[in-house]
Amino acid sequence: MNNQAEKKESNLFSALIIAIGLVGGFLFYSQIIKPQQISISAPKNNQNDLSKFKTLNIDFSIFENQTFKDLKVLGELPVNPGVTGRADLFGL
Repeated sequence: MNNQAEKKESNLFSALIIAIGLVGGFLFYSQIIKPQQISISAPKNNQNDLSKFKTLNIDFSIFENQTFKDLKVLGELPVNPGVTGRADLFGL
């Protein structure tokens, strides 16, 4: 008798899990609960964004710094990649 009650409880628990999964799937795919909408607005002025570069000033004084001039390139330049990868194992 105890075995029959455990089997009935197990079936009830399984049916409950399946029902919760079906309800959750329905809510997810039907999107009853919609995600928060993000509003994107266009710029209000008609000014071209590239016009900002007209007044752009770049400071090249870093290249005259002695610390920058002391930097050295180690190895060959440009880098020679050489032979890379494995030999063709299948002989194709």
